[in-house]
Amino acid sequence: KTGENDEKKTNCRYNATFHSDISSIWADMKTGRLPPGQREWWDRFHDSMIRNKVTKQDIKDSVDCSNTILRPGAVEVLDWLRRFNVPTTIVSAGITFIITEFLEKHDLLYDNIKIVANVPIWGKDDVTAGWKEPLVISRNKAQVLKYLGFDNDGVALETENSNSATNGHENPSFVPKSNVILAGNSIGDSKCLGGVNCKQSLAFGFLHIDIETKAFRVDEEDDTNELPLMEKMSSSSTACEFALSKEGNKELENFLQHYDVVSCGHGMDFQYILNLFEEMEMNERAT
Repeated sequence: KTGENDEKKTNCRYNATFHSDISSIWADMKTGRLPPGQREWWDRFHDSMIRNKVTKQDIKDSVDCSNTILRPGAVEVLDWLRRFNVPTTIVSAGITFIITEFLEKHDLLYDNIKIVANVPIWGKDDVTAGWKEPLVISRNKAQVLKYLGFDNDGVALETENSNSATNGHENPSFVPKSNVILAGNSIGDSKCLGGVNCKQSLAFGFLHIDIETKAFRVDEEDDTNELPLMEKMSSSSTACEFALSKEGNKELENFLQHYDVVSCGHGMDFQYILNLFEEMEMNERAT
């Protein structure tokens, strides 16, 4: 056990120049010299990876050494989607190879999962040599999905390699779909629905702030408090797990303009969606 840990620490090499570049980018964001959500942030980060000759192995080692954990309930959600073979797309402004390595590390890289994120171009010795277009940033996810054909008659699924990124690859095949459940933690995430053609959708948002009052919010004349989740969502214009505090909260109000369901707090989980899945199974068995 000790030997394995020592070996991992050795593999997690520290690139001082790369670390300095990233620290500079964050400093510019905090001081306002680099507004958040702008392409320049990603261009500088990606250029630093090229300049510092970051390799596939570097990324693998970093993921292996990382203490990153999934949000509670995420494993169960992915397992349920795999069990029922539901096409699942992860849309991220991050890097495809990091996401696939992380999912593989946790045995979650299922065949029904496709990833739309930034795709590195590997050069000699698997060194980062460039990036495929379109670049995915926090504010253009809907446009990227449209570019990839998600706003046509189905979800892009097939790529040159199983479980690889969709963007940067041509001629994806499609499968019909009518319903989409979206989960995100930013306004940019919620706008992904603008790049997808679907008949019905449910947008579930994680807002990383704590608010005082916790109750189900419904319309003033809504009498559906005792209905099951699915009926309640279809009969109420807005549903969320947490109500506004008396003083109100601008961030929550903003989220409620973009999400159907909002879960607030830093430790919120996927239980709402898991309950919804359970209810869907019960309804299916009853028919």
